[in-house]
Amino acid sequence: MFPVELEWIRRFARETKAPPGKLIDLGSQSKHYRDHHCGGYDLAEIFGREVVNVDIVPYDGVDVVADAADIRWVFGENAMAIVVACNILQYVRDIQKVVSSVHYVLMSGGEAIFIVPFVYNREDTYLVRTSVEDIWIKDRNRVSLEQLKDAALKAGFMVVECGTSDPNGETVSVYLIGRKP
Repeated sequence: MFPVELEWIRRFARETKAPPGKLIDLGSQSKHYRDHHCGGYDLAEIFGREVVNVDIVPYDGVDVVADAADIRWVFGENAMAIVVACNILQYVRDIQKVVSSVHYVLMSGGEAIFIVPFVYNREDTYLVRTSVEDIWIKDRNRVSLEQLKDAALKAGFMVVECGTSDPNGETVSVYLIGRKP
């Protein structure tokens, strides 16, 4: 996670208008990874909410093992107040299906933040070793801000805010905050 992405999450936590309720950390990875590679962030502390960690890989600290596109079947409609989907959309097969599933599980007034890296120097495929199995993950998508906005609007989100990081004239990441009406 880039430092600017963590700052977007912190600002979103301070400014959210989401109703009380639980938060899904979608694509949460492991606590070890967050502590050693992402600055040691803790979404429960940042948001002051109960967090449900969801990932397709059964890492330590993952509460629910599920494909992001299928969370609608796991949690049901109107179940969560907030979804944080940071650095996950580049891996999914169908971005629209994931964004629509996020919208489905949010309660009315619930909010989501989607953050997607937009750098091209990553490997196409890499191996993730877990205590259960080895999984090959493919880095599939580069999502532009316009594509992210389009997916959010098609899913039914009201776009609250969106933007890019642009440290040296090159877009590194894009983000979008959406609210379910």
